Amino acid sequence: MDSPLNIIVCIPVTEEQRRRMVQACPGANLVFSHTPAAQELAAAQVVVGHLSPERLSAGAPRLRWFQCDFAGVDRYTAPGALPPQVLITNARGAYGLAIAEHMLAGTLALMKRLDQYHRNQLEHVWRDEGSVTSLEGAQVLLLGTGDIGGSYARMVRALGSRVTGVRFHRCPKPDWLDGQYTMEALDGLLPLADVVALALPGTPQTRGVMDARRLGLLKKPGALLVNGGRGTAVVTDALCAALQHGTLGGAFLDVTDPEPLPPGHPLWDCPRALVTPHIAGYYHLPQTVERIAELCIRNLGAYCSGRPLENLVDRTLGY
Repeated sequence: MDSPLNIIVCIPVTEEQRRRMVQACPGANLVFSHTPAAQELAAAQVVVGHLSPERLSAGAPRLRWFQCDFAGVDRYTAPGALPPQVLITNARGAYGLAIAEHMLAGTLALMKRLDQYHRNQLEHVWRDEGSVTSLEGAQVLLLGTGDIGGSYARMVRALGSRVTGVRFHRCPKPDWLDGQYTMEALDGLLPLADVVALALPGTPQTRGVMDARRLGLLKKPGALLVNGGRGTAVVTDALCAALQHGTLGGAFLDVTDPEPLPPGHPLWDCPRALVTPHIAGYYHLPQTVERIAELCIRNLGAYCSGRPLENLVDRTLGY
């Protein structure tokens, strides 16, 4: 007789969600803990949550499937991070609302110069900072058209922007994009953009996409860069130079490279830079927590009944 499946659930769940997870996996042994004991982890074939790849690799020798509660899983798909036989699923689809709203807030804050007015407030200075811009009629160039990018595109289009998406692979254009291209067209699209918004995963393909040369192609006065994907998509030294020299109108960053951003890093003091510490997603928005839990319930049911898993990660792509 087979021994029961051992599952560790590290995400926060309500009593009702816990009941549904147990119901989805009849006969399984489920442990609900943010900090599972070493012996529990050693016995686990399934882990749901965000234990580090180092702890999973060293402490979970029986692991068959890891359901990550993040959308970005580059730490787990890196060579050698987890054994190749371990299935990895992510939480794609849970974070679009939270991160897109955060990106939208940052976009509008820069357009309306709220960063400058906040600095003036701290210095007790009453001063008009001049003209502002609008999302109505703006040309938004979106790199990364998944759940997060798609949510951001819908929001800015609702405010009157025209959104052009850039992808690495060809696919049918969704109706929430006004135009869609592959990366080969990026250099020709950058000079037309009022806002370049990044919602890219962290992969070798995306590393350094916005380097000094491409930042230099942003020719529209006051053009903005907004990054809610991965900090590695932007060459930070080049970004600092563009902000310092005024060739870029501003940058809103929830992600940076390096991360965490060291206290003495020059990006902190760059003009028109707004930085938040990679907090757009996580569990700060209740709707995100609900979406993650519902995904995990569905996937636990699928795994325990032999059905295909949602959001299965392709390790060769990293997402």
